[in-house]
Amino acid sequence: MLQPENVPLPDEAASEPTTQPKGHPKPQRKKPKQTPGAAPPPLRAYRADIDLLNERISNLPNASSKNVRHNWPIRIVYYDSFKDHPTPVRAEPWQESDEPPPFSEFYNTLRNIRSGCVQRLILIEDVSPSLIDLLGATFQVPPYLFEHHLANSGFGMTLDDQETSINWITKALTREYTSITWYRPALPHFRLSRKVHDRLIMNQKPKVPCSDKSHSGHDIRIYTLSNILRRTLQLWPEPTITSEVSQDEYPIGWEERATIWNTFVKGCKIGMRYPSSS
Repeated sequence: MLQPENVPLPDEAASEPTTQPKGHPKPQRKKPKQTPGAAPPPLRAYRADIDLLNERISNLPNASSKNVRHNWPIRIVYYDSFKDHPTPVRAEPWQESDEPPPFSEFYNTLRNIRSGCVQRLILIEDVSPSLIDLLGATFQVPPYLFEHHLANSGFGMTLDDQETSINWITKALTREYTSITWYRPALPHFRLSRKVHDRLIMNQKPKVPCSDKSHSGHDIRIYTLSNILRRTLQLWPEPTITSEVSQDEYPIGWEERATIWNTFVKGCKIGMRYPSSS
């Protein structure tokens, strides 16, 4: 006996009438328009909010900037902590990638919480416009967090002091994040003057003397590997001694900043830390 489930269903084209009344053309089903290479709606919406805020209030010059030295110099590592496991589990999903991942992959990777995970710590090195959009759309990170972290960082290839613009607009607000700034002593291979520093920010690849003694008199071009290049502090032992008159090498204080923010996903605490390695 022939069963109903064994009867093949007609395809969509065969189910439509083959003839139409005269003067009434067959209606065509419209396909949704897709712009090649267009960002997914969540990314477009988050970027539109940043642009609108900066247009109305002009307090997000860094977060809204799209002019940077590197497209994706990002490193993302996260650690998952479990109740019954003493050692956190480490993962670095995009270790070999030099391009931003698709939004769906980024979203699912960072929000996919395994059973029993009570905390995920995400460490992020450097920032780019693509990362701002991906993180912001994935976790609804407030845009002023990025702006505060990027103040006076050389991001956006700008030399202006923009710290005041972020302070006056968020001073009365309860901040959902914490930033720590410190100076790390470092002995540079060459004298990092203000002029060289500014040219590095503008991606002009300045020339400096080679530090290799066997190549004395030879100049090399230098450039950054990240979008963040913060200020330095000269650590001279006496106020009257400067780099212009001293032949000795003294360390500098390299400004660094870490910003910490957290949220909850499926009962798991998600903590994000943005270390600022220059």
